[in-house]
Amino acid sequence: MTDIKPHAAHWGYFDAVVRDGRVTEARPFGLDPFPGSLLRSIPDVVHAECRVDRPYARRGWLRGERRGSTRGQDPFVPLTWDQATRLIAEETARTRAEQGDAAILGGSYGWASAGRFHHARSQLQRFLGLGGGFVAQVTNYSYGAGMTLMPHVLGTNDPVQGPATDWGAITANARLMLCFGGLPLKNGLVTAGGAGAHDYVPLMRRAREAGLRFVNLGPLRDAARPSSTRSGSPSARAGTRP
Repeated sequence: MTDIKPHAAHWGYFDAVVRDGRVTEARPFGLDPFPGSLLRSIPDVVHAECRVDRPYARRGWLRGERRGSTRGQDPFVPLTWDQATRLIAEETARTRAEQGDAAILGGSYGWASAGRFHHARSQLQRFLGLGGGFVAQVTNYSYGAGMTLMPHVLGTNDPVQGPATDWGAITANARLMLCFGGLPLKNGLVTAGGAGAHDYVPLMRRAREAGLRFVNLGPLRDAARPSSTRSGSPSARAGTRP
């Protein structure tokens, strides 16, 4: 029996082909102009032997050995979801009672799922907030340095947080794009909530065809031009300085 299951992942929208209970194929969304090749790995990822299939806990931790040198050496023991939920509730309550709310970091970044309802950090922080509070993070690990520095350099965080100049305006008005670190095509194929239309590469090509010149300054020779993908790379050659 074969079923078609519409789905979304960080690499885009797709139809999962399920045969006899196993995902055998991921067909890209039909209206996507440049679907990423990473979608083809989904069947292997779903059924990989290394995938965590249920909750686990360290054996020593379950015995009460919460500190010491066994971390990294201790085998993991499978748990039921009821057991895992009870342990989380008990440990959270214990930490609050002994150390206070400030001892709990609600810091999961949220890339574990596509979408907002199942966004890992949102769910974690909602749970911790209902229990009394937690410590959150300042900026993020992706462009935290930019968020800290740009207000001192340009007076605003807009260059890293938007609104940004779109490709239409760049194509119509710019003649030279100076890049620091390159514009790898693969970066436009991954989004936190999934994408139905990957237009990053087509828009970049359109800008090049309109006469825009790309110049990149960076330490990596591979970043001299946008990296290749299964559909090729823009024809732009970039000047580099090591």
